[in-house]
Amino acid sequence: DLEFDGGVQFGSEQLNEARLTFYTGKIGDIHNPNANFVDPTDPPKDDATVSIIEPIIKKTLLGTSINDSSNNATQVVVGEEVYYRVVITVPEGHSAELTLVDLLDKGLALKEITSISRSSSDLLLSNYADLSSGVIDDPADSVSVNYTEKTNGRDTLKISFGETYNANKDNSVPETITVEYTAIVLNNQEIQSGKRLNNSARLDWDLDGTTKQTAHSAANNLRVIEPVLEVDKHVSLTEPLAPPSLPPESIIAEAGDKVYYTIDFQHNGTSQTNAYSVSLMDILPSELELVTNPPFILSDPKGVIDSAGILTSSDF
Repeated sequence: DLEFDGGVQFGSEQLNEARLTFYTGKIGDIHNPNANFVDPTDPPKDDATVSIIEPIIKKTLLGTSINDSSNNATQVVVGEEVYYRVVITVPEGHSAELTLVDLLDKGLALKEITSISRSSSDLLLSNYADLSSGVIDDPADSVSVNYTEKTNGRDTLKISFGETYNANKDNSVPETITVEYTAIVLNNQEIQSGKRLNNSARLDWDLDGTTKQTAHSAANNLRVIEPVLEVDKHVSLTEPLAPPSLPPESIIAEAGDKVYYTIDFQHNGTSQTNAYSVSLMDILPSELELVTNPPFILSDPKGVIDSAGILTSSDF
């Protein structure tokens, strides 16, 4: 049996050749060079190749910051946080450089890296020499790490682990590096209702001075959803009618008349999720004077919850 030493490189191919150097047709002629049947210019030979395992990457979606009846763990709205985990399985051996590269979709931006951890002290990472406890809670304090670059306007998470050794020799338990980070959904032209966000990660590593890459690993899709509100304004010469018997949208009046406005706002038929921090403004023309304050205050700290789609006094 043979064993590769710890310096064997990830993803390399180890060629081993065997060849006959001597054989004869007569017992006892082993020391007689003239009896050797082997042609020294073309000896019988054969080889076998051992391929050293490459690193493996797996990216998963852990969840999102809003998870309710109108916005589940695979749906997002503008400003919502998204939580990802990347697990790197490091084979036994060595690479002069190991780098995680994660290109985020347009509309997503990196907010923070929450943790970087390793499963075993047998994993030696030159750029993370301070991993004595197994976890870096604040990787920004570590050395030689470039967190974000821009690639065609997209955030690219890039973490260099430096020279990487896996000194473990137990094949039954994989050694891993785990990175967890948070992205946030931006408010830009890329984010429209129905858009799907699907970003993927890969590993780059050095093999004899050449950069090799793993296949990309993609997390589950996220689908953008948006609330859509509509406003109806009505006016009357009498006390406002209770919904849904709303007054008309225009009337005829003269100077000195008291008029009553009713503003009705609600989700329209295309709205997909709850609306938060709703602000309503009504700018009165200079010919109108406010006589009484409106009965409802939308900034009420209790908030507004209405299951029927039309707000009434009981909602405040």
